[in-house]
Amino acid sequence: MEPKYYFLLASTMGAIASTLLVKDVLLPRGKGNFTKTLQGLLLVHVFRFVGMSMYIPNVVGPEMPQAFVFPAVWGDFVAALLALSSYLLLSRGSRLAIPAVWIFNIEGFVDLLYAAVQALTLHIAAHVGLMFVIFTAYAPLLVVIHITVFRLLLRKRDTGKTE
Repeated sequence: MEPKYYFLLASTMGAIASTLLVKDVLLPRGKGNFTKTLQGLLLVHVFRFVGMSMYIPNVVGPEMPQAFVFPAVWGDFVAALLALSSYLLLSRGSRLAIPAVWIFNIEGFVDLLYAAVQALTLHIAAHVGLMFVIFTAYAPLLVVIHITVFRLLLRKRDTGKTE
């Protein structure tokens, strides 16, 4: 079987497991507290710095296109910094916290969408090497969390609920 089919199968399993993890574990841990729920979801994104490992020799195949690597690494790093900043602003109850979460969520989601399009266009499945786990398990979790954060932010905006 071609590598892309293993990649797609594993990514599908990652998306299913991620949806269950967010729904059954992460959201209930926030216990209805909007700030704590957002903070828990944001912390998962702080680990997006791991994408920088694509610059370490032999982590990805030598044929991995730089047209994929460069935007993926730096888009993830920016998302990690924005997630951490948003977490800290929420911790301090800053009025900038919710705008920061919006900025993080938009940048991070667009970064993942762009990476997905690039991955399909550049046929990276055969070159992911050790990053296979990141692409098939962690990336689907990030997508599910972004969608969840959008839903939480929109629900809060629509209800005008404050804590």
